[in-house]
Amino acid sequence: MNNTVKTVLGLFIFAIINTIYIRYFNIMGITPNINAIVVVLIGLNMGMAKGAYYGLYLGLLIDMIVGSSLGLNALIYMYIGYVSGALAKRMYNESILISTIAIIIADIFYNLVIYCTHYLPKDYEFIKYCIRVLLPEAIYTLGLFLCIYYLMVLIRKQINQGL
Repeated sequence: MNNTVKTVLGLFIFAIINTIYIRYFNIMGITPNINAIVVVLIGLNMGMAKGAYYGLYLGLLIDMIVGSSLGLNALIYMYIGYVSGALAKRMYNESILISTIAIIIADIFYNLVIYCTHYLPKDYEFIKYCIRVLLPEAIYTLGLFLCIYYLMVLIRKQINQGL
């Protein structure tokens, strides 16, 4: 199998597992945006076009499995993948700082779009949304990413020592 088929199949399996097991990561009603982490990492490592393509694909899968509005997550993750790929083209050198900034921006962007499409018409206060949802989720997502990054570094060191 070529890399595209492997990535698409991997994203499909990830989307199913993510929707089933995400509830176990729930802390006081807040869950990390694991999808944003995946799309940002794809965009940073594969570039703008593939980041947008795989972001669109993952978003459509999430919309079909869970979403209440078909296409919203697809568009959000497509833009996240595209912008992450643009960052990679301009300044990415496997720096944790760029990855961290990209993940924070991606999570905030995702939550702002969700606020504008779901809560703004219901006249839900923006400050309350930021305090109860946006900031805790951004911090939680960042913390999870840093744990994943640290594990990746440890695994990479073990592999390099074994060779």
